[in-house]
Amino acid sequence: MGFTSSRQKRGYRCLWLAAINMVVQSTAECPTFVRGASSSYIDVTCSTQGVAVLVQNWNVVEEETLSDHKFIYFEITGRNSGYHERIEKTKVQHGRETFRSVLEWTVLSTTDNCNPKTSAELIEQACQVSGRSTSRSRSFVPNWWNEEIDTKRRACKTASRRCTRRHRIGYITEEAQLLEEYKKAKKDLRRAIDASRKKLRLELYDSLKEDIWGDGYRIVTGKLTNRLTADLTTETKLQIVMELFPHKTDILQEDPTCENVVLFTQVELLEAASAMKINKLLGIDGILPEAVKDVIKVAPVWMLTMLNLLLLLQELPSEWIIAKLVLLLKERKTVGHPASYRHSCLLNTLRKLYEWFITKTLQEEIVESGGFADHQ
Repeated sequence: MGFTSSRQKRGYRCLWLAAINMVVQSTAECPTFVRGASSSYIDVTCSTQGVAVLVQNWNVVEEETLSDHKFIYFEITGRNSGYHERIEKTKVQHGRETFRSVLEWTVLSTTDNCNPKTSAELIEQACQVSGRSTSRSRSFVPNWWNEEIDTKRRACKTASRRCTRRHRIGYITEEAQLLEEYKKAKKDLRRAIDASRKKLRLELYDSLKEDIWGDGYRIVTGKLTNRLTADLTTETKLQIVMELFPHKTDILQEDPTCENVVLFTQVELLEAASAMKINKLLGIDGILPEAVKDVIKVAPVWMLTMLNLLLLLQELPSEWIIAKLVLLLKERKTVGHPASYRHSCLLNTLRKLYEWFITKTLQEEIVESGGFADHQ
């Protein structure tokens, strides 16, 4: 990429790189683009001045890419250098053994931390210490890969290396023959891949006749992602929320304070733990349902004391009243209209546990009072 004139595109690109203080890492030892007997160095690697001093071992990899461009490899020292398998984060797993150890050390060593806010902070800290991100490798083998394709790919890679080496040495007579062998190996590889994909596609079509909810259904529905409210303005979101949750005047009523409060029991606490659903999202308090279940197993007295304290105070903490609202657009609905959205609320995890006790108490009270009427 040489500079000839400021009016040419090549010159403009050089001026642009110089203006933003970029450094070219590419070398002219090996071409990055090979098509037949012609080669070029059109693939250029640039970096900032801060990263330029860390770049080492820049070279062109002689490996089959199924295209005319070559792979470029380089290392950045001082960071995670070398090749690492690409990973994709999926979810946070709950390390139970670590969580229980941290909980015993922080919670069970003290007896005066039954305040709901303090308790939630301690559980959240234990979750952060014990939580770990699971990941799965993205370098998986595709379903259409087989031994025939693997053999043809190796043959194509070998032919490509022979052709490149002969071109570098300058044997013109042998280079033409090797180039034809490489083209043939490349076509054979592509034909094998296309044939394998076509075979699997036909098998997928045939499987729909026996099981319409199988892989074909999952592939199609996996592409139908629900559009969220990222394209809505703040005013539109506020208008939708006001219509979905209309504000009514407060109704004045007598103080519902109860004097004879029946405290929760440890048996009810174990029932609540077994009723909690796992493998759910984090609550807005940053606590997993699995963590709450482990707290009940490790420190049932401490958890029961906190819940009974809330029952005696007959009030909810201000942090438990807050919920995160998510608006999900319904299918074939107009964007921006309040009736076009389905609302979902992300609640506090400890609040869900406390609501289980309140719901159970209300249901027992309704049964003792004669139950609902026929039209209720």
